[in-house]
Amino acid sequence: MKKFLTLILALTLAASCLAGCSDNSSVPDDAPGTPSGTSPGTAPDASPDASQNTDSGTPAGEIPEIYNLMTETSLAGLKSPYIEDRTSINKAWPKTPADKDHIVVGWAELTMSNPWFVDVANASDARARKYGYEIKRLVCESDPVTQSEQFDTFISQGVDIIVVNPADAMAVIADIQRAVDAGIPVCTSAGILTQADCPLLTSIASSPWGVGFEAGKYIAKQYDSSKPLVAGNIIGVLGNPTSEGRVNGMVSGVIYQRLKDLGTSCTDPELYLIAYNFYQDIVTRGQAELPEANFKVVSQLVGAWTEEGGMSCAEDILAANSDVSLILAENDWMGMGAYKAIVNAGKTDAVKVGCCADGVVDAIAMVKSGEMLTTGCNSGYQQGEEVIDFIYKIFNGQLDPNNLPIASYFPEAAITGENVDTFYDPSLPYFRYESMKFPSIPEYIDALLN
Repeated sequence: MKKFLTLILALTLAASCLAGCSDNSSVPDDAPGTPSGTSPGTAPDASPDASQNTDSGTPAGEIPEIYNLMTETSLAGLKSPYIEDRTSINKAWPKTPADKDHIVVGWAELTMSNPWFVDVANASDARARKYGYEIKRLVCESDPVTQSEQFDTFISQGVDIIVVNPADAMAVIADIQRAVDAGIPVCTSAGILTQADCPLLTSIASSPWGVGFEAGKYIAKQYDSSKPLVAGNIIGVLGNPTSEGRVNGMVSGVIYQRLKDLGTSCTDPELYLIAYNFYQDIVTRGQAELPEANFKVVSQLVGAWTEEGGMSCAEDILAANSDVSLILAENDWMGMGAYKAIVNAGKTDAVKVGCCADGVVDAIAMVKSGEMLTTGCNSGYQQGEEVIDFIYKIFNGQLDPNNLPIASYFPEAAITGENVDTFYDPSLPYFRYESMKFPSIPEYIDALLN
């Protein structure tokens, strides 16, 4: 009875969200996070004489609800045009190193037990050698207490800059503050921080929500929106911003595209909020359904980012749910494991797999052959190289990091059967990529609103 009442309440909430949608909802598909019907310097439905936020031109109280939830873990990577100037925050910048030609980097890495992180280390080491830099790398194996102690070690060593992949997105803020107070600037590698007042230079990473959203939109187009779509999710780590952001992004992309195809009048921010609430149901109840989109997720299991984990999760999902026709896997290794389970179950014609990261060459080959619907852009090599290139640019005056968004993202793209040849090079460990850009906050807002 309780389960029945919970389901009724969830469906009522979804219906009320859809019933409250506005009529103006057209925004280019390549602009996730952009409010529909918004022009530069105005917020949706803003009155001409409303008081303005000087940074983004947003009338007070008019920010769409989804953008007031940006610190939520499962929204990591959602882009908001309603962000404030960060120039006045002390970030220990500008910084004068002891030797500009020999920058010493303290790198607090999350783990080395996953091949992706090994690739990050190898790529950053190679790039550092190119510039004559030195990396002092310590690994906390996901323990925030150990990582905090590593900050103290780097501070005592007097490194020029600290790079961190946070073990805990909230606890690390105190560590960053301690480093900045000691005159050492900090940026993140891969880990996304969303607290805009944190004294961080910026987070450098792929957008978890963004890559998931792009993959989800494409995946949705492979199914008839007028017919039921039943999916199972495989997530790497519960509570991890990267994991939850990617899976929420994929679910959001599927819901977004299906509701658009079905003629919804909702604005984009309203659709993101509907999808966010849908995903919260998955987190709290293990499943969710949105009849208006003919979409249901019957299970979300933890695959620990490994092929073995993905295979085991998919086996359980398929065994318990005969109507599943889609498995949404957060990363390639779990997706490849899921595909093996589908093959073993003899269901390759009935069940498809979609991933949104990391774009490893084996997964891209599976997309090219049609064995998987998608993968996404999150190269370990690009991650390591871009962080060191960022450090080189800021210390050589090529980039001013004093007013960057709290998070700076790689370009977001789903690698699909339609564009796979643009990304695929069998001689590379990951997809073919171009160097990222670091727009300032005004440039970032302008790009989202135009």
